[in-house]
Amino acid sequence: MPGRWTYATQARDVEDLVPDTIEVSSGQSFDGFWEATMADGDSTCSTVVVLSGQNVWHEGSRFASIKVLNSHTCVLIMDEDDVRGYLSADGHEIEWEDGDRWRRARKITKDTDEIQKPVSISETNMQECVSPEALIKEHRSTDHTTSSEQSQLAVDSLLQRDALSLQRLLNNGMCADTCIDPSPLWTDIGWTPEGDSQRTPTPLLVAAILLQWPEGVRICVDRKANVNGTYAGPFRSFDGCTLQEKSGASILRVALSARGPSQCTICQHVLAGRVRGRTFQTLKRKAKDEMEFVTRGLFETFQGPFADS
Repeated sequence: MPGRWTYATQARDVEDLVPDTIEVSSGQSFDGFWEATMADGDSTCSTVVVLSGQNVWHEGSRFASIKVLNSHTCVLIMDEDDVRGYLSADGHEIEWEDGDRWRRARKITKDTDEIQKPVSISETNMQECVSPEALIKEHRSTDHTTSSEQSQLAVDSLLQRDALSLQRLLNNGMCADTCIDPSPLWTDIGWTPEGDSQRTPTPLLVAAILLQWPEGVRICVDRKANVNGTYAGPFRSFDGCTLQEKSGASILRVALSARGPSQCTICQHVLAGRVRGRTFQTLKRKAKDEMEFVTRGLFETFQGPFADS
């Protein structure tokens, strides 16, 4: 591939976002997770990318598009070059005209059908890596801190994607269903909803979803945030339109507003909190068009448990 496709392969690569229970189909489809080779100076390195519909994702960001010509031929479309690729007969390899080969990646749970949570920092490890700034935040988030100060600390933790600080706040007594002023979120997202809707009080769990921060979602769910609550504020649909349900959208519905590989991981965390079966089944039937490839696989295979089972 061209030299501008230079990425550092890191442990936090998009491979970590692959849901453990999803097995990519071996049929004639380009969708799925691929072990790709990328140019790195005079040598090459390996990484994992996701092909989903017309999008190509790497490390949670869309960096190219793909056009499928037929069941075994596609074209990778980049800013300067287009590269044609051919899917092997068994569907496990893409051979590109420039000589690269991508092999289909698989991550399958062994001996279990349960959705597993991505590995996170343990409490012990968190204690070992506390910075002076984190110690200050921990001290400020004790019982002597007012609710407004706690809310501001929570907003700061969300915007900085600081899992350690958010977890400490919740460990020190802050309710996981606390609502915050969403104004800073819109600035971070780069989107300003119209009218008074932009000031709708927003639960921490919903805020983490809107920021497309899977680890923040996991932390809130682990601290018993209400995954069966509703959100009456604005969020975006898959086509970029603003949605707002007067009676409130379910948390799982809002989770589908996330794009790219993080959508499936966020839904995975919300489902781990035991949503209502009726909510799940309704979205499974009506919201398929808003699901990324791997999210559809998650919904098709998920068997619970549910809150009402």
